[in-house]
Amino acid sequence: MARQLTVLLVEEDSADAALVIHALEQEGIAITARCVSDAAAFQQALDEGLPDVVFSERALADFDAVGALAILRARRLDTPLFVITRAVDESAAADLMRMGAADFLLKDRLQRLAPAVERELRAAVMRTAHHEARTELNIKTHALDATSLGVMISDARLPDMPVVYVNPAFTEMTGYAADEILGQNPRLLQGGAFDQPALDEIRAALSEGRECRVLLHNFRNNREGFWNHLHIAPILDRSGQLTHFIGIADDVTAQITAEQELRALYNATSMLFRSQKLLDLCQMISDTVVREFNYVDCGIMLLNDERTRLMRLPRSGAYGIAPTNDLFVNGPGLVPTAVRTRQTVYAPDVSLNANYTIGSPLTQSELVIPLQTANRVIGVMDLQSKDIDAFSERDRRILTAYAEHASAAMEISMLVDEVNRYAASLEWRVAQRTVELQHAKDQVEAILTNTGDGIVLLDASGIIVKINPAFERLTGFPADRVLGQRFAADGFFWEPHLAFEQFTQVLTMGEHRRQELKTRRADGSAMDVDLVFALVPADESEARMVVCSLRDVTLQKQLEANLRESLDQAKALTDMRAKFISMVSHEFRTPLAVIQTSAELLHAYADRLNPEQRMDKLENIRMQVRHLTQIADGVVMMGRSDTVGMRYSPQKVDVIAFCRGISESLQTFAHPAHEIIFAAQGCEDAVEADENLLTHILHNLLSNAIKYSPGGGEIRVELNCQRNHLHLAVSDQGIGIPERDRHRLFEMFHRAGNVGSIGGTGLGLAVVKHAVSTYGGRISFTSQEGRGTRFNVWLPVTQSGNRQESVIDS
Repeated sequence: MARQLTVLLVEEDSADAALVIHALEQEGIAITARCVSDAAAFQQALDEGLPDVVFSERALADFDAVGALAILRARRLDTPLFVITRAVDESAAADLMRMGAADFLLKDRLQRLAPAVERELRAAVMRTAHHEARTELNIKTHALDATSLGVMISDARLPDMPVVYVNPAFTEMTGYAADEILGQNPRLLQGGAFDQPALDEIRAALSEGRECRVLLHNFRNNREGFWNHLHIAPILDRSGQLTHFIGIADDVTAQITAEQELRALYNATSMLFRSQKLLDLCQMISDTVVREFNYVDCGIMLLNDERTRLMRLPRSGAYGIAPTNDLFVNGPGLVPTAVRTRQTVYAPDVSLNANYTIGSPLTQSELVIPLQTANRVIGVMDLQSKDIDAFSERDRRILTAYAEHASAAMEISMLVDEVNRYAASLEWRVAQRTVELQHAKDQVEAILTNTGDGIVLLDASGIIVKINPAFERLTGFPADRVLGQRFAADGFFWEPHLAFEQFTQVLTMGEHRRQELKTRRADGSAMDVDLVFALVPADESEARMVVCSLRDVTLQKQLEANLRESLDQAKALTDMRAKFISMVSHEFRTPLAVIQTSAELLHAYADRLNPEQRMDKLENIRMQVRHLTQIADGVVMMGRSDTVGMRYSPQKVDVIAFCRGISESLQTFAHPAHEIIFAAQGCEDAVEADENLLTHILHNLLSNAIKYSPGGGEIRVELNCQRNHLHLAVSDQGIGIPERDRHRLFEMFHRAGNVGSIGGTGLGLAVVKHAVSTYGGRISFTSQEGRGTRFNVWLPVTQSGNRQESVIDS
């Protein structure tokens, strides 16, 4: 034997220690030895390095084999200890062997020492390997017991491959206790359903000794069905022979059930929009509930136009409940209760529900789901069964979701019916009106056909994974064009960064986000959409997904804008009416008072007044009547301009004489401190001009110049005829126009803030503006508060008699 041993000797006699070492070296063993004689030295030697073997004298003065064995046992060391002594004491030897000594040898008979050491070292190695294997087995057993996956092991060497092991997760999944399934074939779980295609795959894998993965429908101990993903793998021994099969099952019942619910809901929903007639649609809804969701009886009830009664429609179902009387919304019963509360009402046992009214003696349980839109309840979906508690929580969840889709389809159908009825009532009108109506009906039907929320499924990087048909209808983008593309792209959103921000917030925060954005359809047109982003629930091992719904709110936005515009117009009209009332109250009161006073004086004292006094009173009356007439003419003219508009009626006019005449006529009414200066340039020949419009323009500008120059001063009227237009300017040295009032100067009834007690209607410049616009000209002004104002008017004219089309300079 060519090996090296580390030896620890408990011995007082160095000669005896050398004897032991020599005996081992004689057998070709290289020895590294350390000799100790007390417990402390023994402990220190163990701390510095464990020996392969310990040799100890049985009886020493202070420390011997008994003490050494006690220390090894306390430290839980599996190091073999041999007792080597000079005397044989069978009782002591037996005690030492029971304490754990590997062997008992005499110092004068060491021939079997080396074989005994070899034997014990081999045994120690085997014990270590056995301990490590048991430890590993315990760890794996604990892992199997702790996993949430069901684990089952079958013995392939025994007839019918019985189950020999199941973990706690498997018993919890199946409902079988361990002692109920151990020794049984796994087919026990199939409950007689042996015709599943997955079972053929399992049988083939078992016969071929290979792995397989299948989706299997099994049954729990209480006969409740469940779905599980099953992974079967063979276990081979060292010779490659099949000994066992291990099966790992994952309960996916919730996932499969959800998929079945979604599939049934999709199949049922996809049929809703195949009919536009309300009664046909209602019959289709009740038929679909019975056919797709396997319920016994279903009926639809609709609210009448007055929303006081529920009208029954023909029911679908196996046992033919057919009551014909209508229900009153304010009356008793489960159906009226659901309409009034807008909540689903469920009576698992109708005999225990105080609100239940007997409709059919066969009914034991009843479920009533309101059919409602965003604003109102339009009816109910009523399901009845002969069984008590026939509708589970899952049933109620599926039917509620289906009722939401059915409500939308019914509302669309009702709108279409309303449009059709309206179209029919107008058929007697003229052909042109009929064409317009048909066009309007087509537009309404087109809008209704394309209603519905678009749904987009996005991966964690914002790539479109899936869309629904409503998205294609809303946006015009076909699926093959958008799938695989980035959702928040420049080509779809006007502001893609806002959509991307909401998407990112959903991924990071996990909360749903909402945003209104403007998008482009496939044809380039704009569309306002209401976006709702939400995170799709998923396990940590699954890829994160985000779902986004799009609702077209373009029409809503347009209606909001129209409403705001109407409110602004109404406010402006109210303000104008208030100004008009204020003007009438102020401007009419004084002239009427003068007229009344003069008339009363003439009536009471006519015989006492001399002719000059009577003429003075009559002149006052004439002037005040003329002032009132001018106010009325201004109001009438503005009213006419807003309805039928002013008219341009040109004729040959000597504009110099015409303008001079207006200037001179107003000089007679001006204060003596006013001096009106008229100057003309060009205009030697008569030109095409509208005297009426020209009168409105010059008369109002000149009247304002006089009125708002209370201190008198020079007022200039300048006329300049050029080849294609006439330039008229009126300037004064009056109070001027404040900066804050200039942008509203041409509004009706608006007067500057510095007019004080100076009378006026606020119509003059509005009349001028309308007249200039009708003429096809333009007007501007410059002003300095306290120093005067200058108005410039340019009017298009021709000297040939043919007026050219003029453009208003804005």
